[in-house]
Amino acid sequence: MKFLSICITSYNRVSELERCLLSIDTKYKDEIEIVICEDCAPKREQVRDMVKQFSEKTQYDVVYHENINNLGFDRNLAMLISIAKGQYVLLMSDDDCFAPNCLDFVIESLEQKKPVYAYTSYEITANGLKKRKYDNLETIPKGLKTIAKHYDDSILFSGLIFDRKFASGFDAERFLNHNYFQVYLYLESAYLYDGLYIDVTLIKCMEDGENGYGSSASAVKNADLINRKSVFSNMEFNKGLIKVIKYFDSIHNTRVIDDLAKDYSLKSFYAFARAREISKNCLKEYWKRFNSLDINVYLVAKIYYRMLMLFGAKFCIAIMKLPRRMLFKAKGCKK
Repeated sequence: MKFLSICITSYNRVSELERCLLSIDTKYKDEIEIVICEDCAPKREQVRDMVKQFSEKTQYDVVYHENINNLGFDRNLAMLISIAKGQYVLLMSDDDCFAPNCLDFVIESLEQKKPVYAYTSYEITANGLKKRKYDNLETIPKGLKTIAKHYDDSILFSGLIFDRKFASGFDAERFLNHNYFQVYLYLESAYLYDGLYIDVTLIKCMEDGENGYGSSASAVKNADLINRKSVFSNMEFNKGLIKVIKYFDSIHNTRVIDDLAKDYSLKSFYAFARAREISKNCLKEYWKRFNSLDINVYLVAKIYYRMLMLFGAKFCIAIMKLPRRMLFKAKGCKK
């Protein structure tokens, strides 16, 4: 049995997937396998040919699977986990890649600590910002306090690591078109087990791949999911996140959704400001949709909305810089 399965989702990104594969570099070549699930995309044949060429040249074991029908993100992620044979699965998007000289440390940390789940920081290459980056954090204590503080660390799935046997115990069928199955895996693991934060920036988040959300065969067609430049796009994604968290709450009789609602209201300023930069009418529409979400809206969001309507985006952004820095400093996270 392999120690680590690098599980890569594939949808219509040929050159990006190749870049991801070529970035995998470790001295522990015999201990890893690369698992790719191609999700019935239009460029399937090109992906297949590229992976075949890579497999013939590489020293790594490569497992390539093609779904008969388009499963969508959540079920494709579950398919990857079901195919993997490693003790751990490391989730990866096909348009992200691995930073050099980091994977060895991740493997060694997992072998030493043996966590049920773990994750690393990542870098957004467009601006060099490191996210999911913490100082003085290694063991992530289990329980609701951790979930409230760190649930958003699981939104980007690249760099999330789970014990395969644990992760394979959950069915993704009910999460079709939610786009956040990995968040549910995180919630279940963090609720029951201590996690491991591995202090290395393993992932380079390229953000340059074709977007398949909201347009694939299994998806409910959604223009704002398809158009990631839309001011409403993140809100549409967050509808799925809300559903995932509410489902978790229904199983465990918890109220994680309250933590999300408070956090979402607190961090909503820049989304509101972006809408205000477009026009007052756009901000009004954004506010209307914001209030239609299945969560409580807290006073701070109402203050943001009124400030921006009265004073405009430029002035409000200038006065909000200090409170934003204080917010992330209090969380202990370098965002």
